[in-house]
Amino acid sequence: MESTYALDTNHDLHIVNGQIARVSASDAILQTVKTRLLLIYQEWFLDLAKGLPWFTQMLGHRFDLYKIRSYVARQILSTNGVDELLALTLQIEGGAERKLVIAFEYRDVYGATIRATI
Repeated sequence: MESTYALDTNHDLHIVNGQIARVSASDAILQTVKTRLLLIYQEWFLDLAKGLPWFTQMLGHRFDLYKIRSYVARQILSTNGVDELLALTLQIEGGAERKLVIAFEYRDVYGATIRATI
């Protein structure tokens, strides 16, 4: 996988010394996985087929955690550079702002085992 522009924790371009930072190898793959999981279906005007159908098919008043897990697993596994999905956990956090927390672990083409949570 080639290098790509680095994103910060707000998913904006990461600037270092006035230059756009870059990531490569395992870091680039992880950034791509996170970006693909956060992209909403039909959000990107250059390719409306990209993204997950979070609001149309996955979340809502009658959501199915197994269905969501299936979508998320497929999205991770279909990312270039991901060889194997080792673990995937979905957890609903309650309160005034309900939130879905996704924890995953995969092995990439470089042999690295990567863990992340979004």
